[in-house]
Amino acid sequence: GNHIRQQTIENADLEARCWEIRREQSILSHVFDGLPFPLYCIDQHFRLVSVNTYAAERSNSESHLLLGMRCYEALYQRAEPCPGCRAVESLTSGIMTFRTGRNWQVDGDPREWEISTYPLTDDHGKVVEAVVLEQDATEKNRLVESLARTAKLAAVEQLAAGVAHEI
Repeated sequence: GNHIRQQTIENADLEARCWEIRREQSILSHVFDGLPFPLYCIDQHFRLVSVNTYAAERSNSESHLLLGMRCYEALYQRAEPCPGCRAVESLTSGIMTFRTGRNWQVDGDPREWEISTYPLTDDHGKVVEAVVLEQDATEKNRLVESLARTAKLAAVEQLAAGVAHEI
């Protein structure tokens, strides 16, 4: 009787833990897919392990169809890793990396990207995957350029006003 009661309690605890894990997994899945920028994980061979909805949509596909494919083939239609790809550094050295990149849209406009990679380790500290996060920096860079132009115009205007005053 005590053994059955103990087993029932342990089963209830296990079921509660499983429910909590499923709930946390659901939350993480919603966060991962809800991010408004491309985010994906690759293994040591550049195979996609997970892909968020935004990255899949950007490549005109669905996340589950891309899994197992090489990132450069599935997301960028390339035969080899992208030029300047720094995911290798995260995969081999276990370091975070950052770079910028530019690609051209169908309409001819350039898009500027800030690309970060982060290593993911197993229980023994060995790097097994890398997370690649891409953020569209086009608008931010345009605003920075516009602000710089405005500052230059203000400086020229101030110089012109000083010269006019002296004359």
